[in-house]
Order: sequence, then structure tokens, then C-alpha cells
Amino acid sequence: NRSVADLRRALTPQGICAVAGFTSLTGLLQIALWGSWGGQPVSSFLAHPNQADLEMIAELLASGKVRSVIDRRYPLAETADAIRYLETGRARGKVIIAVAQDDHSRDD
Repeated sequence: NRSVADLRRALTPQGICAVAGFTSLTGLLQIALWGSWGGQPVSSFLAHPNQADLEMIAELLASGKVRSVIDRRYPLAETADAIRYLETGRARGKVIIAVAQDDHSRDD
């Protein structure tokens, strides 16, 4: 739920902003207008994931070419807490539900 200004500041001069999903009509309109005045390319899309695309995304993440912003991680048993947190609108990145227990569960 980052603002368009936040997205622009996060990009390198050669960066490209790709947006999947919108939380508001205002956000959609801001992204649509950005392409005409921002100077850096932006694209939006609706995701229809398939195995080949997910494998390509996994490779991009593993290589460091794409970075995901993770706000918090919750263990599976605390999924209700994760949903409540998302509903507050304060998440500034992805909220992860860890299905398998690991050392990264419940990062606040």
C-alpha cells in the first residue's frame, strides 16, 4: 500500500515499476497518469500465474534482480493475526504466512 511518490523514490534511474493489483481506484488512476509524466516506465497487470511464470519470478528473486518488500511474517497458527494486521491498512509490504516453521516466523 505504498503511494506513487514512495514507488518513484524507490526506483533507480533505470528502474521500471511493475504494479500488480490495486487497493483503490485512486491508486489505479495515479499509476495510469504516472506513465505520462513520470519519466520512468510503469506498467500494471492482472496476474494469471502459471508454472513457467512462477519459475521465472523465482529465478529473478534468487538472482537479486527483483526484491520483494516484506513487512511481517506470521506462523500459520497466527493467520488470524496476520489478517487483522492487513485490515488495519498499515502494512508497507507483503505479509507472509509461514506454513512450515522456520527461524523467520513472527518478524515484527
